[in-house]
Amino acid sequence: MKRKKALEPAPDELRAEAVVNEVLGTRRFDYDDQAEPGKADFLLGPLDGGPKVALEVSSTTDPDRQGLWTGLGRHYDGPTPGLEGDWQVQVTSGTHGA
Repeated sequence: MKRKKALEPAPDELRAEAVVNEVLGTRRFDYDDQAEPGKADFLLGPLDGGPKVALEVSSTTDPDRQGLWTGLGRHYDGPTPGLEGDWQVQVTSGTHGA
């Protein structure tokens, strides 16, 4: 299988990674450069060498949440300047890396 051209993570993905690293006290060990299939967006781990975790960043697809933000946008000129949605972190155990 031919490898694709490597790409850097998108700015939103990098912001999500920075938030998770700050909260968990982790750092990036690897990331998905889109050159091969099946990788999580980021592979993070603690500085002391403990177990690594996979971080998958995706946009919100929950219609209730999208409706909430649409309604707030119509009623207000945005609840907070520059805020365009919300963040949600879901922890899933038993995930296997590629």
